[in-house]
Amino acid sequence: VPSRELAEQLTAVAAQLITFSDTEILLEKCIGGTDKKRQVAKLTQTQPHIVIGTPGRIFDLMQENALFVQTVQMMVVDEADMTFDLGFLETVDEIASRMPENLQMSVFSATIPDKIKPFLKKYLGNPKVIQIENTQLVSPTIKNQLLVMGHPYLVLIFVNTKQKADEVTQDLRNHNFKVATIHGDIPSRERRRVMKQIQQMDYQFVVATDLAARGIDIEGVSHVINLEIPGELEFFIHRVGRTGRNGL
Repeated sequence: VPSRELAEQLTAVAAQLITFSDTEILLEKCIGGTDKKRQVAKLTQTQPHIVIGTPGRIFDLMQENALFVQTVQMMVVDEADMTFDLGFLETVDEIASRMPENLQMSVFSATIPDKIKPFLKKYLGNPKVIQIENTQLVSPTIKNQLLVMGHPYLVLIFVNTKQKADEVTQDLRNHNFKVATIHGDIPSRERRRVMKQIQQMDYQFVVATDLAARGIDIEGVSHVINLEIPGELEFFIHRVGRTGRNGL
């Protein structure tokens, strides 16, 4: 997956699901910003059945001969367009090249950019393409408005750059709003802490780059503000899709 937050979220869901298994399933989360030495020691003792993580850390652990992928039966690339956009194409290629030839590979993506097609051709051979058609691009439970007045419950404010995110956060804080920030330059431990506080409703506003729109599920988002319009239409759809969920 492209981000640590999405890996954390998927690991939490997987951990719930495997409690229903009759046999023990070992799950390992592999993300940066965590104690690599301790993880290497753990993997040397026992190999997991399921690994969820970011390409960088997964590849690191393979390089350390701590994570064995020679017997992997299934590989999933989630949010593929975003994963490769973040520069992970080469790393994912390195990981996949060390796996068995009879590997089952699944690639999930909102869009299939041209630059990832050579990768897909190399590993998927003759893939089965399943396309979920959109009956509506934007859910009918979402209203798009230029300006929202009143007292919002939880607002996600999207900007295009990390610098802009920091500027907007500071500006809102100057007006005594409770504001959190999520973008790629914030250290991993800090991002984990912030995500936890957001879930606990410690903040009314969250300023984010598109990292937060992809796959991360923040409950209770009442408003999404696009302070800057993203370059890709799909990013806009992902952004506004953070709200109007579960009949809200």
